[in-house]
Amino acid sequence: ANIKNSLEPFRNDVELYEAGAEMAPGLATIVASGHTPGMATFLVHSGNDQLLLTADLAYHPVVNVNRPWVPGPDRDKETALSSRRRIFDRAAAERMPVLGFHYPFPGLGRMLKTDGGYAWVPANWQF
Repeated sequence: ANIKNSLEPFRNDVELYEAGAEMAPGLATIVASGHTPGMATFLVHSGNDQLLLTADLAYHPVVNVNRPWVPGPDRDKETALSSRRRIFDRAAAERMPVLGFHYPFPGLGRMLKTDGGYAWVPANWQF
């Protein structure tokens, strides 16, 4: 209710989208339900280049990547786990860079498929 009231003044300025749709050239959404209903991750793409933006798909590599834990914040835990597996499988298979919104700095890396699930391989960062 608080969110609805807070956003009410902006109601006419917000354009809703369906998860799974292309929002603009080079920006697609991927259905990632589970954490919240209708949640999406985002795929930025140009030619053969891609970047996966996780949104709230995973909160931390230790909790959601290295182990198939189903933490408390997910509204539908099994659907969230299924979404993570589907999207992480794709990220690993296509070796696409992943930007984890809640991951430790720099938040950019790749998913590696392992026998038990996935491993997070952070990008090297140099100043």
